[in-house]
Amino acid sequence: MQAEAVLFVCAANRCRSPLAMALLQQSVRQQHEDEEWRIESAGLYAIPDLPATPAAQNVALAAGLDLSHHRSRAVDQLQLDEYNLILTMEQIQAEALASAYPLHRGAIYPFSSIVNLTFDIEDPTGHGPVEHSACLKLLRRYLQEGMPRLRQLLLQGTS
Repeated sequence: MQAEAVLFVCAANRCRSPLAMALLQQSVRQQHEDEEWRIESAGLYAIPDLPATPAAQNVALAAGLDLSHHRSRAVDQLQLDEYNLILTMEQIQAEALASAYPLHRGAIYPFSSIVNLTFDIEDPTGHGPVEHSACLKLLRRYLQEGMPRLRQLLLQGTS
């Protein structure tokens, strides 16, 4: 059975996409133990090999997630054809990726599309713990609500 391969993308790969990655990894471990998943993150403008921001690490730790080993990666360091679903934190990021990688257009969606909405997940970087916590809660809620749609998009990406 082919592994489900999901890539989360934000700007710098130091807050939103690592949080989304860690949340989905946690969900898969808890609810889908018999399935093989590959869940990663990257940034459109990431400087490689930087840790998650301290605020992202703190909010993750408080939620039982560990970002201590995370290191940022740029999208252009990856082979996008290895992922059957690429979820961006902002609509403009999905458009930029689809423009830069037209062969992968069918696998690229804004994160909010998993709950059949269109809006940006605001970057809490530079703000305080309240904004980071709100971002994490939003990501968690939409991943929980959007799991059926996420699976549907994964199936489309493998066909």
